[in-house]
Amino acid sequence: MSRSDPQDTKAGVSVDATQPTDELAKSCDQVFNMPLASKAIFWPARHPVASPLLNKLPFLFWLMETVRPRKVMQIGLGDGLIYMALCQAAERLGGQTFCLGIDPGDSPLPTDLQSPHDAQYGDISILLKGLPAGGSKLIRDADVLVLNSHLDEELSRIILESWLPKLSKHAIVLVCEPAHVFGSQDLRRVLLDEAGHPVLTGTTSPGGEFLDVILYGDDQPERLRRLASADDVSSLHMVARQVFGRLGQGIEDAQQIAVIKAETADRDHQIKTLQDQFEQCKSDLLTARSQISLLQQSLESERTRTKTGISSELKHNAQWQKNSDVTARMTEIEKSQISAKTTHADSQGELEVLRRQKAELEAEHAARIEDVAVLMQQHEIQLNDLQRSHQQELKAIQHKHAEIQSEVVALREEKAALQGQYNEMVKGFHDSTSWRITKPLRSLKLSLNR
Repeated sequence: MSRSDPQDTKAGVSVDATQPTDELAKSCDQVFNMPLASKAIFWPARHPVASPLLNKLPFLFWLMETVRPRKVMQIGLGDGLIYMALCQAAERLGGQTFCLGIDPGDSPLPTDLQSPHDAQYGDISILLKGLPAGGSKLIRDADVLVLNSHLDEELSRIILESWLPKLSKHAIVLVCEPAHVFGSQDLRRVLLDEAGHPVLTGTTSPGGEFLDVILYGDDQPERLRRLASADDVSSLHMVARQVFGRLGQGIEDAQQIAVIKAETADRDHQIKTLQDQFEQCKSDLLTARSQISLLQQSLESERTRTKTGISSELKHNAQWQKNSDVTARMTEIEKSQISAKTTHADSQGELEVLRRQKAELEAEHAARIEDVAVLMQQHEIQLNDLQRSHQQELKAIQHKHAEIQSEVVALREEKAALQGQYNEMVKGFHDSTSWRITKPLRSLKLSLNR
């Protein structure tokens, strides 16, 4: 696959062709009995969600790289965090792992889980609703069984009688949030209490109280057995808790930063919406002013037309007076006067209507101006509040970033100190009398081997 790293899937640990060999990490494994040399713990989470299990993903990636399962089966999908992380690890490890996720509930799978799953992992994973009829066949030779749902008596019985006996000899069982999962004490007793399987459980384990690991099969990787057999207060357990804890906290911090960025973008969108509304109000105000101007022009035009008509009628009456028939001319003049009066009255009526319209428009204009002033004041208040909130959140993010940088510097100093101790130990060993005395024996053994 294009997204996966080039790896040797037959080796005990992954070999990344894009990075130098990790001889120093392997030496640390042997000298300090610290089975943590891994590049998987630094994988970024592709599908983070707010969950108490989010900071356990580096430990989960390390388990997948250590076990290198051929088949993974999970009961209960929950928010999809754990299953999508398992699919991501399977793909990063070369895509040779088959994953099966079963949701025993009745509700349909959420689209925000189904869609990205099918798009990215459809070739190595299947999601099922409800328990399949051939569930015991599907579980056969599974290397990882994940329990991530409340198990009632019936489902616990099926797992206990039909599924657990069919797991492979390399199998491990992961229990997410054990206090929620175990509905049957029989299943808990078989997995944790009576069978004597090596386990990584409890608040002092790398998974804390949210992720129990049971080494169910008899054939387990050496570095996983070392971690499970180490004492809770051993340096190995302390280093494991520190490494996985800090890397997990980094994933949680990245998720919180992403959420803050999304909220900031949403607030920026709200500010943009308010600005658009303000611009629309300004545009409406300009339109109202333009309409008032057009009405004023129409009123002046009507006045000019009325004056022109009266002047024309007066001139016409003067010409009629020159005619010989004085009576006819007077009659016509009277009729013209009556017509002029009627036209004048009509014009006066139209003028009154236009004056009322102008008054109404002026009142509406004043109301619009008041609305715009209120909107501008509200916008300014909201903008100031959002800016203050954004500045506070930005300071919090910068403070958190500084803390993370400090932790990174501390880890680098701790690594340098361990490297120095290791170099001194190796040098002391090489300078020891026993090493020089046994040098001829080693040379002889090397010659015999050749």
